[in-house]
Amino acid sequence: MGLSSYIEEIIKQNYAIINSDVPYKDILIDLRSAHILSDDEVEDLQQHRNDKSRGFEFIQILKSRNDNDFFKFCEILKDSQIANVQNLGLKLETEANENSQAHAYLEHLLRDLPLTPESDYVSRKEFNDIICDQLKQIDRSGGHILVHGMPGSGKTVAVSQAVRQLIVQENYFRPHGCYWIKIGDISEQQLLNILRSLATELGVENTEFIQSLVEVKSKIKQYFKRKRKEIDEQLLKRSIEWVTSSHINENLTDDEAIQVLQKRRDKDNNYKLTENILVKHVIHDCKGLPLAISIIGGLNLQSDEEWRDITKTITMKDMPSEVLTYDYDFNLFATFHLSVNQLDKREQKLFRLLGVFNAVQIPLQSIISLWQTQDINKIMATTLLKKLNQRSLLKFVDIHSPYCTLHDLIIDYLRKPMDQKQSTQHYSKMLNKYLVNAYSKRCQGEWFHHPYDQYYYQYLICHAIQAKDHKNIQKIMKDFNWMNNKLKLDNTIYNLCMDMEKAIDYLKIKKIENWQLYQQLVQLLQRYESNLPIKNIDLVQAFLTIDHSIGWIREHALKLAKTINKDNKYWKIELLYGRKADDVQIIEPLKSKRIGKTDKDGDIAVSNPDYGNLYVVGTEYQERTNCRIVIMEYETSKIVHDINPGDPYIHNVAISPNGQIIIFSSFRVWMEKKWKALNINSNEILHFFNCEFEKLQDPQFNQLKFCPSYQNKQIFLITLSENKEQIKQISTDYEIVSFEWIHNGSKILLWWRKYDRDYTGTVRNKDKWINECQIQIWDLQSWQCLKSLQVPAYIVEKGKQYLPTTDLDGSVTLTSNEIYVIKAVNGLLESYVKLKPSDLMRKSIFIPGNDRFLVYDYSNSLCEYFLQADSLQWNMLTDEDYQRRPSKDELILDSSYAFINNNPVGVQLINKRDIYTLKVRIYQKEFDHDLKQQYHKCYIYDDLQSAIVIGIYENSDYPYVIITQSTYTIMGYLYQFAIEWQVMNFLSESDEMKQLKILCQYTLPGNSIAFIEQSRYRKADDTLIILIKQEYHEMNSQRTYSFAVVKINFSSGNTIIYTYEDRCSLWYCIYMDEYFLITYSNDQDTIRTSTNTLIQCHRIGDSSSQTQIVLAQKYNQFKEGF
Repeated sequence: MGLSSYIEEIIKQNYAIINSDVPYKDILIDLRSAHILSDDEVEDLQQHRNDKSRGFEFIQILKSRNDNDFFKFCEILKDSQIANVQNLGLKLETEANENSQAHAYLEHLLRDLPLTPESDYVSRKEFNDIICDQLKQIDRSGGHILVHGMPGSGKTVAVSQAVRQLIVQENYFRPHGCYWIKIGDISEQQLLNILRSLATELGVENTEFIQSLVEVKSKIKQYFKRKRKEIDEQLLKRSIEWVTSSHINENLTDDEAIQVLQKRRDKDNNYKLTENILVKHVIHDCKGLPLAISIIGGLNLQSDEEWRDITKTITMKDMPSEVLTYDYDFNLFATFHLSVNQLDKREQKLFRLLGVFNAVQIPLQSIISLWQTQDINKIMATTLLKKLNQRSLLKFVDIHSPYCTLHDLIIDYLRKPMDQKQSTQHYSKMLNKYLVNAYSKRCQGEWFHHPYDQYYYQYLICHAIQAKDHKNIQKIMKDFNWMNNKLKLDNTIYNLCMDMEKAIDYLKIKKIENWQLYQQLVQLLQRYESNLPIKNIDLVQAFLTIDHSIGWIREHALKLAKTINKDNKYWKIELLYGRKADDVQIIEPLKSKRIGKTDKDGDIAVSNPDYGNLYVVGTEYQERTNCRIVIMEYETSKIVHDINPGDPYIHNVAISPNGQIIIFSSFRVWMEKKWKALNINSNEILHFFNCEFEKLQDPQFNQLKFCPSYQNKQIFLITLSENKEQIKQISTDYEIVSFEWIHNGSKILLWWRKYDRDYTGTVRNKDKWINECQIQIWDLQSWQCLKSLQVPAYIVEKGKQYLPTTDLDGSVTLTSNEIYVIKAVNGLLESYVKLKPSDLMRKSIFIPGNDRFLVYDYSNSLCEYFLQADSLQWNMLTDEDYQRRPSKDELILDSSYAFINNNPVGVQLINKRDIYTLKVRIYQKEFDHDLKQQYHKCYIYDDLQSAIVIGIYENSDYPYVIITQSTYTIMGYLYQFAIEWQVMNFLSESDEMKQLKILCQYTLPGNSIAFIEQSRYRKADDTLIILIKQEYHEMNSQRTYSFAVVKINFSSGNTIIYTYEDRCSLWYCIYMDEYFLITYSNDQDTIRTSTNTLIQCHRIGDSSSQTQIVLAQKYNQFKEGF
C-alpha cells in the first residue's frame, strides 16, 4: 500500500493549498463512504480543533493509501459546493492523469534502480560525467563498465545518478531501459564454504580448521596483502582487455563533504561548516568517505567541542580490522557506534534487530513484524525509520510500498554481538530465531496469514534454517496456502523448490526424521510444474486433484481444505470401488498446455531454459491461408510472438537456445523445401553460408536442428541433407532415421538403419534385408564416434523376453500412442519406462539440460513427463510382465468403458481364431461371454446396465447393420459386498438368458458401406442413439458421404431411423450429445470445387419424434477458415 511517487510529488507541490482550503470537517462522511477513511480515523479527525490540523493528519493517512483512493479524494473535492475546492479537485486530478502515463513508462525503464533524491544526496559531477560518457559509448556499440572502490565510497549512488540522468533526461537506452540486479545474495554458511574453498585453492595454510567468516576473511586478507602488487598488475591488465574500468575516488572533496553534512543535519543547526578548520580535520581524518560523512552529518554536531570529540573517536584504532572487508585508515565502526548511542535504549534495541535482514529491500511489513514484540505499530515504526534515515543509518523510502535498505557495512556492524564473549554464530542464530518467532506470532502460527510481503515469502525458509528451527521449517513446508502466496508473488515454481531443497538438506544434516516426505513434495511440484496455473494457483486443490501415490500430501491437503478455507468449495477425486467420500465431486486431472489449432499443426521445437525463458515454437492453422508461426512462453502459456510466415505449408520449425532466432521450411509434395531464418526480435531475415562463408541461395536440407547450447559464443546447427557444403559431416550408406543433440549440445546421437524402406515404410528386399540399426554418439569438438550400439529394428516376444526376428508379420509393433524411454548405462541398454499420452503422439522432445520430457499429440496438447520422478517404474528390458497382453492369435476388435455407480467397468470385443467373445471386467474380476456370430463394435454407458454389440454384415443384396443387447445385467457386480453371490448367479444363468437380444436391423442403401461414428444412451427416456456414417462409391470412382441416426427406445421397443438424403464429398461429426448433433460437410451444390462448406445443427428429438435440422450455416472455408 502507498501512493506512487508522482502522486506524492503532486501532494508536496500543492501541500499548502490542500492543507488550508479543504473543509475536512464537512467531507469526513464522504471520505468514509468512499472507504478512504475508517470509522476510527473519522472519529479521531473529528476530535481535532481546526481543519488545518485535520488536514495535516489526513494527508499523512492519504499517503498510506493507494492511487485509487487519491482519485476518489479528487472526485469528492470536485463535488463540493465551493468553487475553489472544485477547482482544486480538478487541478489535482488533471496533474495526476498527465503524470501517470509518463511515470509508469519511467518506472518501466528504471526497473528497481535505487532512488537518490536531491534532498538526501549530492551529485559528484566529475565522476558522474565519466560514467555517463562510458555508458553512452556502451549504448552505441556495446561493452561493459566496471566501477570499483571500497565499501561506502558511493558507487551505488554515483551509478544510479548517472543511469537515471541518461535514461530520463537524455533518452539513452530507450526503449528497453535498465535492470538493477543485486547478485551474491547467499547465506553466511554458503559464503563460508565458498571462501574456505577459495583459501584452499590459493594455498592458504590450515584452512580445514577455519570455523567462521571472521577467520576466513582474515586469512584471505593477509594473503592478498602479501600478493597485492602482483594481483593489482594482473587485474589491471585483464580489466583493460575486456572491460572499461572506472575507479571511484573514495574521497569527497571538501565542498562535496560539506554539502552532505548540510543535508544530514537538522535544519535549525546553525553551526558554521564552511571554512571551519575542525570540520576540515574531520573530513580529512575519515578520508572523505561518503558513508562516514553521512553518518557524521546525522550526528547533528553543534559545537567545537563535539567536533573535537568526533576527531578523537574516529582516529582510535580499537576496532578489530578483521571485521571489515577493507582496511580503513580510521575507525569507521566508531562513527556507527556514536550515532547509535545517541538513540534511546529502546530505539537502539530496535535498530540492532534490523541486522537480521539481508542486504536487500526490507518491506515495512516485515519490520513491523520484527518490532511487534516491543509494541511498535505502523505509525511508530515509520517515525523511527525516518529518524534512522536522517542519521544515514539506513535508507527509508516512504512511497507506494514503503521499504528500507541497509548498507552492507551497517549490516556487518549490526551482526557483531555486543557481548564480546558471545560468538557471531550464536548471535546470528538468536537474531534469526527472534525474527521467525515474530513472523509466527503475527500470523498466529498460520504462515499464509502474514500480509503480502516479498521479503517474507522470499527469505522465510532461509531465516528458519539459520535459526536452526527445524520444527517451524517442517510447519512451513506443510503450509500449502503459504506456498500459494509465494508462487503468486514469485510467478515461478523454481524459487519454492530451491528453498525447500535447502531446508531438506538442513533436515538431512540434522538427521531429522521424515525429511523424505518433503523430498516427495518437491518432486511432485517439479513433475506438475508445467500444468500448475501459477497466477491463479491453489495448491490445496491441485494436490487433491493430481496426487494419487503420495498419501500424506493428499490427506494434508484434504485437512487444510476442510479446516482452514471454510468459505471455499474444494473438490477431490472420489476413491473408486464403492468407497464413499463425503461432500466431493469428481473432476478431471489438470490439463496440459496447448499449442496449435488444427490437426495439421504437428511440429514444435523448444529453446534452452539455461539461456532465459523456456520458449516453444509451433504453428497454427497449418495448410490454411491464415497459417501462423507462434512462440509460446512455456511457464505462462503466453504467446509472445505471432509471425506470418508468408506460406501456409510450414514444416521443420526450430528455435535457437536463447529463443531469438527461428528457422522453418515451406514444403509441398511437388516442390523442394525452402528454408528461412528469422531474428524474431528485429524481424530481420538471416542467410545461410557454406564453410567458405559464401551465401547459400537455396540451401537443401531434409531436416535441421539447433544445438541447445552455445559453443565458444557460437550457435551450431545440425542438418540432414546431401549437401557437402557443411563444416563437418557424417556419412552413412543407409538412411539416417533420427539425430539429436545430447549432453547439452556437446555430443550428437544418430540412429540409422542397415536396410532400405520405400515411401510407405515397407522394408525393401525382404529376403535379403538385415534386421539391424546403429546408434552412434559423436563428439562435436573432436568429431569422433565415441560409442556405437547395434540394436534390432524388429523384435518378437518369446516368454518374457524380446528377441530379434526377421519375421516382419509376426514382430511386435510399437504404436504411436506408446512411448518407450530407454536408459543406457555404461554403453549398454539396461531398462525402459513406457509412457502413454492421452492421444496419438506427433512429436517428443527433451527440454535441454534436465529430465523433463515433452510429448506433443494430435489434440494439440503438450504433455510433460519428469523422468526422475519416484513414481516412474523402470523395467528391465528382459523382464517385463505381460499377463494382460493378448496372445498372438487373439485380436481386440473394440473396447469400451464406463463408470456405473462410480465403479469402473470395461468390455472388450475379442476375436480369437474366429471365435468372438465379449470380455467384461468389473473390479478386478473378469467374465467372458461367447458370441454366436461376428460383431465389430461394443459399447457400455454410465447409466445403462447392459452391453451393446454391433455387427456390420454383407449379404448377396445389401449390407445391413444388426444392433443387439446383452440380456444379463452387470449391475450386480458393482457392490463389493455382493460380488460372490452375483458371480454365482451369473454363472448359473441359463443358456437362454445368455443369448443376445436383437434390438434393430437396419439395411443400408445400395453401393454403400457403414461406419459407426458415435453412440449415446439417454437416461431421461431410456433411448439408445447411434450415429452411422455411410460411404457411397459412385460410378466415376468418386466417394460421397451421408449419415443416419438410429434411435431405439428400450422401454417401448420402438425404433426411429433418420437418413440424411444429401450426399457430399466430405462429412464428419463435430459434436454430439443426447439431444443435438452438429455436422460439417461440403455444400452439395459445390462438391467438385469444395470451396463452400456447411455447418448444420440437428435436433435429435425424443423417442417418438424424428431428427430435424434446426440451423444451417454456409461459409467459404479458405477465406474464413474454421
